[in-house]
Amino acid sequence: MKKVAVILILVFNLNVNAQEVSVEKSIFGIQAGFGTRVGIWLNIEMKLTNSIALRSEIGLENDYTVGTHYEGAGFILQPIVSLEPRYY
Repeated sequence: MKKVAVILILVFNLNVNAQEVSVEKSIFGIQAGFGTRVGIWLNIEMKLTNSIALRSEIGLENDYTVGTHYEGAGFILQPIVSLEPRYY
């Protein structure tokens, strides 16, 4: 019983230091998609605080269209713009 008590005291007295968590200052990326979403996108993620970043994205997607807005059916390139906060 004394050995168990000593082991428990040693385990609970260990000093554990957590790492300081922080978001990178700025991250730039390029994405290309093939499959259901065909296109190319540029994104940048900027640090606002140590745990919050703002991600902006701009790109072009290929889409298949039909209807009265366009002459016949076909493919178009449509611009995509997004702005979203990220919490880490």
